[in-house]
Amino acid sequence: MIRPLIVVATLMMLGSAPSTPTRGGAPVADSVAAAWRARVELATKRLEGARLDACDRAVELAFKSVEVSTKDNQRRFGLVIEIEGKAMLVAWSYNGQKLVDFSIGALPPKWFLRQVAGQKTLTVLPAELDCALDLCPPSPLANGPCPGE
Repeated sequence: MIRPLIVVATLMMLGSAPSTPTRGGAPVADSVAAAWRARVELATKRLEGARLDACDRAVELAFKSVEVSTKDNQRRFGLVIEIEGKAMLVAWSYNGQKLVDFSIGALPPKWFLRQVAGQKTLTVLPAELDCALDLCPPSPLANGPCPGE
């Protein structure tokens, strides 16, 4: 009779272990992961619904397939934005819940980056395509240009 109680108690303890770090014994909400999950869901809906040009489709596919990695307590959310076989690599890194950097890992030949002075939005102009895509380095989950621009 004691053995089944030990097994049940062990399962209850494993099931109740917090999946996020704790502060003062209470789980800390992971708002970054939740926000990125919501953006993945939005990308899925946008891909199923509205007609998108090649650039918008590439951005939504990239968000739908975001790659998350962790190194030295930093999480990196990486996107591969691919259009007609050419890929741009971008990533946003977080230390805990704080955004700490934006990086561009690769830019195909003849693709141009443009940022208007005094604005935050980074516009990507793929060569030979009649479309553009906007990224917001300080607000990665913005759906288009940075808020307020």
